[in-house]
Amino acid sequence: MNPIKISCKDDEWKQILKRNLAEGREVDLVSFLGDYDAGYCRELARRHSMMFEWTAGNDYAFFKNASLP
Repeated sequence: MNPIKISCKDDEWKQILKRNLAEGREVDLVSFLGDYDAGYCRELARRHSMMFEWTAGNDYAFFKNASLP
């Protein structure tokens, strides 16, 4: 299954993200401002047993199922 792509420019991106993670979907974030939102996303990933990846300086991040290789 392909990840859901969410633009962080959307005013509702956090609600859309939470809904998709709660349903167990993998998510790609674009236009991501990690300096502001990485902590929030790490906490969501922990709550939903997901892996969160973001590299400082990138505007792209993703959530993957932690149980998959």
